Amino acid sequence: MGEPVRVGLDRDALVVEGAVAGRLSVPAAQVKRLRLYVHASKVRTFYSARIRRFGSRDEIVLAPGAPPGAYGPVMRGYAQQVAEAGGLRRVEAGRNRVMAWVFYPACVLLLGWLTFTLARHAIGTGAVGDWLAAGLFAGLLALFLPALFGIRIKAVGSLKAIDAQLPPD
Repeated sequence: MGEPVRVGLDRDALVVEGAVAGRLSVPAAQVKRLRLYVHASKVRTFYSARIRRFGSRDEIVLAPGAPPGAYGPVMRGYAQQVAEAGGLRRVEAGRNRVMAWVFYPACVLLLGWLTFTLARHAIGTGAVGDWLAAGLFAGLLALFLPALFGIRIKAVGSLKAIDAQLPPD
């Protein structure tokens, strides 16, 4: 968790200012990828923006507190600047790609093991323990599948599409 910062737009750049880190200006033309994401829980809605710049391995992660304040209008304006500077393909919506790489193989492995276990039992070579394993893997699969289908990362087709990833004005 980083320090609280102020975020705003200055001409064609996003400006991030913190008491400890100082001022950082990120011109829209330097943005390789801007990914916006929202997650609604029972308690509150979490928003985040991940900015990857050309020539840098570091990712800038912005996550507003509650209430999100000017986060929506600022990120909407910055997405517009990034799209104008490099095209809509640089603006994405969705979760972290690492999570996708974790959940997809986990679901495939769990589904494969469940299928193998049920097939063994169906042809008569399975044991009672196989049913317990099948139940365990089916339960884990039931936990992973909703997360799997919630992980979608895509370039936006229009700037209107990012409205679902940002708080209402």
